[in-house]
Amino acid sequence: MTALHQITLPLFDNSGTSLATAHDAFRAVALTFAGGYTEQAPARGHWIDKGHAYHEDVQSYVIACAWPEWRLIVARAWSLFPDQLALFTAHLGEADILEQPQTKPVPMLRRPCYGDLDGRHDESIYS
Repeated sequence: MTALHQITLPLFDNSGTSLATAHDAFRAVALTFAGGYTEQAPARGHWIDKGHAYHEDVQSYVIACAWPEWRLIVARAWSLFPDQLALFTAHLGEADILEQPQTKPVPMLRRPCYGDLDGRHDESIYS
């Protein structure tokens, strides 16, 4: 079964150094093990730990894959982001890719405009 997962990773390490190379490597891992991913807009994460407030620039990825592949992806994330004490992940449920059916398209009906100046409805939408 394919599940939809999310992982949020820091854009900078704890000393402020960019993790762009680690993100490039992570994207390659997601492509290799899952066949693709959706990269969400960069964001700013906030949390409190032991009374101290933390803020961090982050990047989230949504990945559809089976659980064994997800475990490999997360294991690789730990090695690419070694100074992280925790990783935020979410499991969003079952996922599927629907392909366009090879059937005759259904015609679209034109909707009458309720603001017609002459007040009449166009009966041709029903033909």
